[in-house]
Amino acid sequence: MNVRYLFLTVFLTICFSATAQKNDFQQEVINYLTTNGTVKQYESVFDDMFVVIKQQFSGANIPETEWANLKNSKSKDVDMAIRMFASAYRKHFTQDQIIAMNNFFGTPAGVQMRINPEALNADQRKEVKAFYDSEAGQNLNSVSGELTTDVSQISEYWSRDLFNEKMNALIAKGYSPQ
Repeated sequence: MNVRYLFLTVFLTICFSATAQKNDFQQEVINYLTTNGTVKQYESVFDDMFVVIKQQFSGANIPETEWANLKNSKSKDVDMAIRMFASAYRKHFTQDQIIAMNNFFGTPAGVQMRINPEALNADQRKEVKAFYDSEAGQNLNSVSGELTTDVSQISEYWSRDLFNEKMNALIAKGYSPQ
């Protein structure tokens, strides 16, 4: 009887430990996607989508309160995209590589590299070179094509489903696109 309890305790400890490690890794990727500007980018994509939808329903006289209600899900919808992107990043990078990428892209050199690499000063260029010479930087270069494909597919899926969801919500309330 005691052996069963011991086995059960060890088994549950291993399961909970593995889950906690996965959650930590997931959070590290989400932190990185915040640092590298992906979260802001998809907040803009969400907002831009409403410009298109408003054009589709331009003659439907939809009140601003209805538009506001549709936009209330922005945080939840963007979070969903980020969680999906995180799975693609976990596929290509280790947790240590994600931490290194987050650390680098959070520095002034990393931010400048992302915004305008031409404006890097000499010291920043050295930092960029050191990062890309590291394991994380080399892996980022080697998987960039596959990662871009994965992220593009996820982005397409997310934006298409979100667009359809918002269009269908308006149609269900009796509004007709033009």
